[in-house]
Amino acid sequence: MRILLTIVTFILSGVLILSQGINESVILKILNLVIAFICSIALFSYQNRPYSLNKIFHIFTLFFLCIAPMIQYKNGVRILETIFEEGDYIKTSLYILAILILYNVRYNICNKNIILKEKRKKYTIDYKKLNIKQELMFIFFSSFICLFFLYINKFNLYSLFFRGEGAINVDRVTMLKTTYLLTNYFMRPIVMFLFLLACIVGVTHKRVLWILFLLLFIAAPPTGMARFSAAAIYLPLILWHFKFLRKKNIFNLSFIFGLLFIFPLLDFFRTNKVSFTQFETMNFDSYSMFMRILYFTRSIFVHPHYPTIEN
Repeated sequence: MRILLTIVTFILSGVLILSQGINESVILKILNLVIAFICSIALFSYQNRPYSLNKIFHIFTLFFLCIAPMIQYKNGVRILETIFEEGDYIKTSLYILAILILYNVRYNICNKNIILKEKRKKYTIDYKKLNIKQELMFIFFSSFICLFFLYINKFNLYSLFFRGEGAINVDRVTMLKTTYLLTNYFMRPIVMFLFLLACIVGVTHKRVLWILFLLLFIAAPPTGMARFSAAAIYLPLILWHFKFLRKKNIFNLSFIFGLLFIFPLLDFFRTNKVSFTQFETMNFDSYSMFMRILYFTRSIFVHPHYPTIEN
């Protein structure tokens, strides 16, 4: 089954990479096929680890740094209207391929050393359930964060739960960029952490879990957040509550299915329409941004020129 899934993943990736477009580059296709081949093998290796950061890294590389940029290049998609030449794409893919190879070599070496040193002992931890004071403390902190996000959205539920055009016109509280990053990437995960900790440790009153989940959903609604933020917050909860996802290759297949179908569906709450051309949008701009960094760094030392930006 592992070999079959590897072959199917590589073939599907190859179909997207080799499909026709207005721009063609044989060298770029070969480079991306090699990247797709390495990622396909890595995704279904280490069957004793059905989910890991290593596999998420290869899923990211396959979709964001291999398939998406190839589709963007073939269809003439210009992220932020910046024009890059074929040579820029080839050099960037060469960098990514080199990084991918070095990463896998290093990962395999470290993994073998860890296995050799591992004593494989089973540890059991006796958790004590949350008492009433602890439950109230969890609810208090979660409620405070929940009320804060309601406040910055002027207690407008549409603005909180949706990211569409209608939400843009809502008068929100103005925040500095640093404050925005602090609230979205520090405060919101706290609510998730408290709920997940309560699930793992256990509670004295079962209603507390429902209250904490409701507060989490209000403070961090998946339909009102950037999709990568929603995945970062809700993926640990999904893995904990749905244990079948931790078996063999189900996590990989679910993640791939989510990128192909669930993420475009979530885009409905932002644009009010479902689109399956997500590979051509700013949501998959990682390759383009990496290429900008390489070009900008090179331009400092070689020639003070930046890619042409159309009006």
